[in-house]
Amino acid sequence: MSIDGLWVYPLKSGAGRALQSATLDRLGVSGDRAFVLTDADGRFLSARADPRISQISFDGQHFSRHGQPSPPLAWAPGAGDVSIWARQQPGQCAADEVNAWFSQTLGRTALLWRLPAEAGLHFGDSNPVMVLYQATVDAIQLALGRPFGAEQLRPNILLSGGQAFAESELGPLSFDGVTLEPVEPCTRCKMINLTPGAEAYPESLDVSRALKSLDVDFVAGMHYRVLTAGTIRR
Repeated sequence: MSIDGLWVYPLKSGAGRALQSATLDRLGVSGDRAFVLTDADGRFLSARADPRISQISFDGQHFSRHGQPSPPLAWAPGAGDVSIWARQQPGQCAADEVNAWFSQTLGRTALLWRLPAEAGLHFGDSNPVMVLYQATVDAIQLALGRPFGAEQLRPNILLSGGQAFAESELGPLSFDGVTLEPVEPCTRCKMINLTPGAEAYPESLDVSRALKSLDVDFVAGMHYRVLTAGTIRR
C-alpha cells in the first residue's frame, strides 16, 4: 500500500491543493481547514449551500476566485466565536477590507476567520484527517460511467491497493514515522456531486445516485486522528 495523493483544504469548503509532502500534527494536515467563512452572526458558510465557495483557493498569502486575488490578509484585534453545526469554536476575524473582498466575490456578507494559535480542532466538521482508497474512486467512476477524480471526494490521503469502500478495515496507519488511528467512517453529503471548479451543482446529483446504487450507506473513506506527528510523502 502506498500514498497516491495528498491534499490540503485551507478554507473550509474551499478548493483543495495537491501536495507532494504533508506535515501532520494533532490538527491533521498542516494548514488544513485553518480558515472558515461565516455570515454576520458567525454561522459558517458551506459549499453545500453556496458551491461558489469551492472555487476559492489559497496560495499561502492570498485567496483568489476567478483569478482575482484578495487583499493581503490582515486581522481584527481580539477573538470571537464561530458556529459550526452545534459546535462553538474560537477564531479571529479578518480585517474589514478582507471581508469586503469575500462579500463582494460571493455577493453576500461573508466574514473570514482563522484558527487561533491554541486551537484544539481545525474548522472541519469532525475529525482531522480523511483517508480514501483509489479503489473506491474507481468503483464510483465505474458506476457513473464517466471520468471521476478523487478530488471530488476531498480526501487528505489517497491510498493505492485495498478494496472499494473497505477503508473501515484499514486499522492504524503508519507512514514515514507518522502514525494515524481510525476514528469513524466518512458519511457523505451533497458536496460529492460538485465537480471541482464548478459554480453550481448538477441537476442530476448523479454521484449520490451512484453511491445509492452501490449500497454503501453513503460512506466513502475513513476519518483518522494523528497519534505521532511528522511529514509524509507521496
